[in-house]
Amino acid sequence: MDRAMAFPKLGFEVTKPKTTLVALTLVMTVLLSGYACNAQTWLKILADDLPVLIQMASTIAQLVVQFGGSSDPEVQQKIQEIGSEAVKDSQLVQKLYEDYEKNPSDSSRQQLEAALGTIATNLPDLLTAAHIKDPALLQKVSAAVNLIVSTVNTILALMPSVTTKAGQEAKAKVGHPTARNGAELRKAWQEQVGVPLVEAK
Repeated sequence: MDRAMAFPKLGFEVTKPKTTLVALTLVMTVLLSGYACNAQTWLKILADDLPVLIQMASTIAQLVVQFGGSSDPEVQQKIQEIGSEAVKDSQLVQKLYEDYEKNPSDSSRQQLEAALGTIATNLPDLLTAAHIKDPALLQKVSAAVNLIVSTVNTILALMPSVTTKAGQEAKAKVGHPTARNGAELRKAWQEQVGVPLVEAK
């Protein structure tokens, strides 16, 4: 028979301790198993999205050819720089992801988070600094950058814990993230940017 347990300082009494303990155990099991699944979600999304992200980054420079042939050469150069930075940062994320897969640790996860955060902060800054005046070119380059950044922010928001400012801002901005797989990213690129993705080297 269960014996009632009183907790006067907390202001309540448990009348069936054994039943309550079993219920609490079940709840904790469900919560912990859910946390474990969520803790791995970001890795699965990152693995699926990374090849497409690198393709997107590699394609940014091609937007000048497609939409900005008459643009100022300095602006064209800045768009090339956006593409180069996006490729470099995405490839670093790829390497750090591979390192994390081989040796998962807090340190390697933090390095990966920092690299993702670099993409989320650097690309919008470079886009602003480019001062693109051609409306068609601006729309396409903005769409490309926004698609990359929103994908990175979603991955950061899915990470179980973040320590960088970019990671914390992503969690606050995205809220309850809805991730897109690689095929959905390709579709979004075609709809928003409308040029074929370059095969990553």
